[in-house]
Amino acid sequence: MFGILAAVFALSTGLMTVGAPAQPSQAEAQNVLPAEATEVAQNWLKLLDEKQWAASHQAMSDTVKAMGSDAEWEATVAPVRESLGAFGGRTASDSKRDSILPGMPNGDYGIQQFKSRFANHSDAVETVIMSREAEGWKVIGYFVR
Repeated sequence: MFGILAAVFALSTGLMTVGAPAQPSQAEAQNVLPAEATEVAQNWLKLLDEKQWAASHQAMSDTVKAMGSDAEWEATVAPVRESLGAFGGRTASDSKRDSILPGMPNGDYGIQQFKSRFANHSDAVETVIMSREAEGWKVIGYFVR
């Protein structure tokens, strides 16, 4: 059901970049994730922090929402997040924008990682995968390690 999320994650770690040069080349500039995408990811993660499972599902891409109900999403994400314990904070870290994402049609994709702290996992890395759609950036995947 949420297999798209696993497929994206399995191959996403190779897409990350660390830091960005002060003056990126034109090709590099095309791979920079815009601030609005990072803001979408942060706002979406706040829904998870507040255990607003249905709202987080409704804020995702229509493609993901079509894969299952709010209740199915909650059954997938709630146990993962609850096992981490209370949220303690996060900082945006690595990001990447690309037109190719393994297993997906060509499009406009963004990957934003966050260094996060939880009561039971003080050095977590959250990864939010997004696609640029007609109405803006939408989440298509979430992973925490």
